[in-house]
Amino acid sequence: MWKIQFIILLISVLSLSNNIYAQKQVIVQSAVMDDFLEIPLPDTKVTLMSADSIPIKTMDVMKMVNKEGNVMGAQLFMSLATGEKYILHGTHDGYDDAWLDIDIPADANGSIYAGDLRLPKHFSRDLDEVTVKATKVKMFWKGDTIVYNADAFNLPDGSMLDDLIRQMPGVTLNDNGEIFVNGRKVDELLLGSKSFFRGKSEVLLKNLPYYTVKNIKVYDKTSERDEALGSDIDPKKYVMDVNLASQYNRGIIANVEAAGGTSDRYLGRVFLLGFEDPFRFSIVGNVNNVNETRHIGQSSSWTPEKMPKSQVTTRSVAGELKFDNYKVNETLNADFSYTSDLMDMNRRSELFLNGLTPLATMQSSTRDWSHRLRLRNNFRLKKPWMHIDIDYGHRSFSSASDGISEQNDSTLLSRISDFGHGNGTAWDLKGSIGGSFSVKKKTTHTFLNYSLDVGHEDERGQSMRQYGFEVPSASPLHNVNDYMDRKTKGRLWLNSITSTKNNFRISTGAFIDLERSRKRDFLYRPDSLYLPSQKDALEAITDFNNSYDSRYSLESYNTGVIISKTGLLQPDETLPIPYDYEIWSIDIGAIPKRESLHYRRAAIDTLVRSTTVLFSPEFTLNLFPTGSYGRMITLKASYVTEAPSLYDMIDYRDDSTPLIVKLGNPGLKGNQTSYAEANFYRRGTHQSLLHVGATFRYFHRSTAQSVVYDPVSATTTYRPVNVSGNYVANASFDMTRTFGKDHLWTWSDNTDATFNNSVDHSMLQGESASHLNTVRTLTLHDGMYIQFSKGALNVRASGDVRWRHTTGRMRDFSTLNAVDFQYGMSARYTIPVLKTTISADGTMYSRRGYGSSSLNTNDFVMNASISQPMLKGKLVASVEAFDILHQLSQVNYEVNAQGRVETWYRSLPHYVMLHLVYNFNISPAKK
Repeated sequence: MWKIQFIILLISVLSLSNNIYAQKQVIVQSAVMDDFLEIPLPDTKVTLMSADSIPIKTMDVMKMVNKEGNVMGAQLFMSLATGEKYILHGTHDGYDDAWLDIDIPADANGSIYAGDLRLPKHFSRDLDEVTVKATKVKMFWKGDTIVYNADAFNLPDGSMLDDLIRQMPGVTLNDNGEIFVNGRKVDELLLGSKSFFRGKSEVLLKNLPYYTVKNIKVYDKTSERDEALGSDIDPKKYVMDVNLASQYNRGIIANVEAAGGTSDRYLGRVFLLGFEDPFRFSIVGNVNNVNETRHIGQSSSWTPEKMPKSQVTTRSVAGELKFDNYKVNETLNADFSYTSDLMDMNRRSELFLNGLTPLATMQSSTRDWSHRLRLRNNFRLKKPWMHIDIDYGHRSFSSASDGISEQNDSTLLSRISDFGHGNGTAWDLKGSIGGSFSVKKKTTHTFLNYSLDVGHEDERGQSMRQYGFEVPSASPLHNVNDYMDRKTKGRLWLNSITSTKNNFRISTGAFIDLERSRKRDFLYRPDSLYLPSQKDALEAITDFNNSYDSRYSLESYNTGVIISKTGLLQPDETLPIPYDYEIWSIDIGAIPKRESLHYRRAAIDTLVRSTTVLFSPEFTLNLFPTGSYGRMITLKASYVTEAPSLYDMIDYRDDSTPLIVKLGNPGLKGNQTSYAEANFYRRGTHQSLLHVGATFRYFHRSTAQSVVYDPVSATTTYRPVNVSGNYVANASFDMTRTFGKDHLWTWSDNTDATFNNSVDHSMLQGESASHLNTVRTLTLHDGMYIQFSKGALNVRASGDVRWRHTTGRMRDFSTLNAVDFQYGMSARYTIPVLKTTISADGTMYSRRGYGSSSLNTNDFVMNASISQPMLKGKLVASVEAFDILHQLSQVNYEVNAQGRVETWYRSLPHYVMLHLVYNFNISPAKK
């Protein structure tokens, strides 16, 4: 009996041995690093365990060093069986334990990368009843990347991504949603290294809860095409990449908000973001009549010129569905919106004429309504690289307006009232298909690219307007417009980029652009105001002098060569891998352009043709004086030529608007502009960022509107003319740094100076020649803040001053000096036990030197809010009071060679609003 059992056991062992021997082995690689700083940890003790947590063996961590002996990486290499699951367990002094699950597919071959074994820093430990806590680092550099640790910023419950970004050192977020890091504008806000809602940053800024964020990285990102092809040929984007904590990378993140307030203010919002690799979907719904983006107690941007210019009511819904894996990227976007816009405006303008300064004032109220639908689909095939894009949009709109304008010299010359309304529809359809592939030879690597783009746009509408004359006395004037604008475009693009082994790159390519368009605007002069649908009566009342029909065609052939030299930054303690960058590039291009325009208007029936060759060379240079990203110098120079508009070259006269005449100019020439730019960037200790830059733009020839003013009839005539000698010079300095023992203080300064030399034409009716006016404006600006942030307390003191000094070469020009300055404080504090957050800000805004005394004011603006989280922070209730003293209005100021314009817009009235925000997350069960 025992012999039989022994034989069975022997057979079983042999079978098991054969099965084990038959299992295929693959090389599995992993990196061991600090979870936040992402620095290598070669001294980590790593244990390989089975899927049921039984230790198998201790692993050796390979230390990777460069020639200077600096540690560049900590790597694990293991030979493991396919079709099996394992666990890596890592321990290190000063860190919490970490685990990494490894699941090796049965069909795996060669080698696979299992992911990173990331150990989180252990921030606190107890010593004899005394707790010692480490200060969390808010910001650090990793090579060319700035990394912000979201966990180091203490924000109240209910805060969103924009609240977090406003607190990050060196980062500025303006009211338009534009983000600047150390003075450099961020091109796109990403989520998990992927585009979100086609780059609409405001969706993510206002709706993503800050507690879901792990870190935010800022860096130059290669294009999707370069990532797919393994090349570095496209220009890089400067991006801000929001990375979520691991527990939020799967499942659903959602929040709902409802708010109501005094002055009939209301707001409703819903946001839904879901992940299930490789899918991601987003839905955003919004209804409000607030159009306010600033945050009480967290921003010093409540300046009058930054106030909303109108009251906007918005109802919108948008969605995005994205599928992204190693083969394809498919993104579908859809959004629909209805908006109404109410704007009240007062404007005061002066003309600078020889011996006369006529003054014009205008008061107007406009109301606009629109419905918009936009559908987009973007498909990317990664290998071989190919894209197919389709974009469709539809818009319907209507408007109503009324106003009154006056013209004065020393006496009242005219007073005209007007009102009007209009409506129309527009749609467009665009499509694009293109791709890239590479050809390798012994000494070169060539990328061939192609693209075909087509599009069609069509807009039609009607507008009606009535003018009433009080001074001088006259019968009312009625205008009815029926217009159409239709355009069809096509572009074929062929391009090749060749990289050589000696680090040179040569790009050659050609664009072929074709365009056909038709514009028409039929103007009628009925005795009363009615729609142009009454066709039978239109022919007799058509204003032939101001009605036109045109057909335009364009053929453009853009050929060019770009030669560039690339370099390699060697690894150091700040840059753990070699980094390829462009040292210099020269762009030499020529654009032969052939245009034709068939234009009919009154007695004009002409065919205009133009053939031009445009040149726009460009040179860039990038230098790293210390051989690392600690110091960087960029230089750029370009020259741009443009062809004149054929429409401006038609010898027509348009007097459809009372007291305003528009003329064409057959002798008009194209614009020519030179541009130069220099920047210096430095990063240093104390989490400091420094930027010094200068730009200079010189207009060798530009197109301006000459002005002829008739002091008797108060009529102003405009005609496009060429002028030369305009230029704008700018210098800027941006500095941010933290200081103090625990970096609790942050100081930031943004200084810039702009000198604008404006040259233009103006003359009085009856004079034989126009006057070439030169007005020079020097603008000096400095904005500074100092902030203290510790735990739940955040206090900021800020100041800003902008001084404009304007001089003119006209004999009777009076020197103008206008200054806007502000100073104030903001504070936010969260009561520890209750978690109640109190925010407030108060700022004095002052204006001096304006021509209208009503604008030379001191406005003290106060805002306050209180918020209370409930249900473990899921529900947040808050009350906000805006402009408690009702001081704000929106004011713009502009001076050029023809005159000075001061504009006032009605802002939102002060109001109090109650908000309720509910946040929730749904995490799928762990597999």
